[in-house]
Amino acid sequence: MNGEIDATTLTEPYITVAEKAGCRIMVLSPFHGTEVANPGVDTETYAAFNRAVKIAVGRINADKRKYLQYFIDAYKSDPEVAALTVDDLNPSRLQVVDPSPIPEEELQRTYEWMLGWDMLDGGTGAEDLVDGQKQTEAHDLAASSD
Repeated sequence: MNGEIDATTLTEPYITVAEKAGCRIMVLSPFHGTEVANPGVDTETYAAFNRAVKIAVGRINADKRKYLQYFIDAYKSDPEVAALTVDDLNPSRLQVVDPSPIPEEELQRTYEWMLGWDMLDGGTGAEDLVDGQKQTEAHDLAASSD
């Protein structure tokens, strides 16, 4: 906020800190809600994680204000965050959704973006970014346990 950069991407509570310092929000985007497991995580563990996330999403969406203090507590070592109160935060920015498989078009768009910024080597394909079979099996298993 000292003028070194023109724009950045932030999450709460730093969106609020930036606003209080006079910065403007250009775009808001919710998090997709899907975590990607590494190869060492089996389908059952990934499904259990997704079930837990789904429970958390339900609780948060039922009373967003109740959970805003967590943003402050997590970063309270930063004096600008420690100075915030729950009333400073905007509950509508807390957008959480049930986990679901990453849509193919979103995966392809992410792959092309990463490729365009030279974040992937030439031999990597979109299918290498996500274990689609494990993802689908885990989400199906989590859904069958509801």
